[in-house]
Amino acid sequence: MKTKKILRSQEWFGGNDKMGFVHRSWFRNQGYPDDYFRGRPVIGICNTWSDLTPCNGHLRDLAEVVKRGVLEAGGVPFEFPVMSLGETVMKPTTMLFRNLVSMDVEESIRANPLDGVVLLNGCDKTSPSTIMGACSVDLPTIVVPGGPMLNGRYKGEYIGSGSFNWMIKEKQKKDHFSVEDLAEAEVCAARSAGHCNTMGTASSMASMAEALGLTLPGASTIPAVDSRKKVMAQLSGRRIVEMVNEDLKLSHILTRKAFENAIITNAAVGGSTNLIIHLIAIARRIGVEVRLEDFDHLGSKIPLLVNLMPSGKYLMEDFYYAGGLPVVFRELEKIMHNDAKAVNGKTFKENYKEFCERTIPHEVAHIIAFQIFGTKGHDYAWRRIMNDFGCDSTRCHSYDTENSTVRTIKKQYPYKCGCTTHMLTKIRHNRSIKHGGEAYRCRKCGQVLVYIPGDTK
Repeated sequence: MKTKKILRSQEWFGGNDKMGFVHRSWFRNQGYPDDYFRGRPVIGICNTWSDLTPCNGHLRDLAEVVKRGVLEAGGVPFEFPVMSLGETVMKPTTMLFRNLVSMDVEESIRANPLDGVVLLNGCDKTSPSTIMGACSVDLPTIVVPGGPMLNGRYKGEYIGSGSFNWMIKEKQKKDHFSVEDLAEAEVCAARSAGHCNTMGTASSMASMAEALGLTLPGASTIPAVDSRKKVMAQLSGRRIVEMVNEDLKLSHILTRKAFENAIITNAAVGGSTNLIIHLIAIARRIGVEVRLEDFDHLGSKIPLLVNLMPSGKYLMEDFYYAGGLPVVFRELEKIMHNDAKAVNGKTFKENYKEFCERTIPHEVAHIIAFQIFGTKGHDYAWRRIMNDFGCDSTRCHSYDTENSTVRTIKKQYPYKCGCTTHMLTKIRHNRSIKHGGEAYRCRKCGQVLVYIPGDTK
């Protein structure tokens, strides 16, 4: 018969001596019943909420939902605060404080009677900093991403909360953007709780967490105000208690394979280059070797699979409706480590096979194989990608007018990106140059419109 594991928290609460009395007694002033201290898993909810971090302003409410799940599963939830990093407010940059927050998280976990941890994060550096701190203690840990804002809409157009701000100066100069226009756009760009709704650092870090296996499947792209975010938070609360009982620690999940999955995923979604800095730091905390060269070796061969700002047209809310990361994982199935384990105890293959069967086609996450390779389809596309498919930007040619070449392309390969004009850039691909293959992308939105295969024999 298997002996029941003695919980870490019982080092504080399990003794019938002076210190056991002290540790239990002071908690009694909160009105907790005796069974809270008699062998139930104690779960710390690490909350990066702050009024000074707008992206995380809703996490206080989300923490209450997590607590509900913990209690349902037989655990005891204790929420604790750590320093929060509001990228849009703190000067000169929150990067100066990332390691300080990781130390805050580490020592808060290490010094207190916790058996497992739930990390609530959102804004850019709050994700890597909390994961880094948790790695140093290596307890069962699950991440609950705060989620992106709803789509920004201004005068009938999409505007991204993490991209429109870079256009303000030009709009004021060229489009006579008034003070009134500015005030209206401010509200339209950030019209709900959540972090930036572009594939900026916050969304990249959330995607990283899911690709590492640290969230429940599909958690990273759910908008902050969508009711399904609360469902995911409650289920995460239940799951962390199970993880404690299973002794499923971070070191069991964050393997070399998990980090390679994260690198591949970031390339596929057009994620932030900040991921390089943070992923290497996380790997060092958990004792896995990840080098700068890995990002070139693994990521440079992966095509962009989603059409999201700042490099594309759509926003994170659209990405969620298109199926989110599970759709991307489905397309990357042949090159990702499908046997990597996630926090729910299942492998990637187990998690996302069933998940993807419930998704529907959407142009945000349109299958890039068909966008690039036309009617030759999925298998043909991946055969070329697996053979080190890449792009050489020094061999590009631009077409600013609809000359005979452009008209012929549009007639034979009618893949539209939605732009009112179609100025095209011709791309010569490394694997295709000697075979005469060509690809064309829209110069306005960057979307690849068509690939014309050459002689591939």
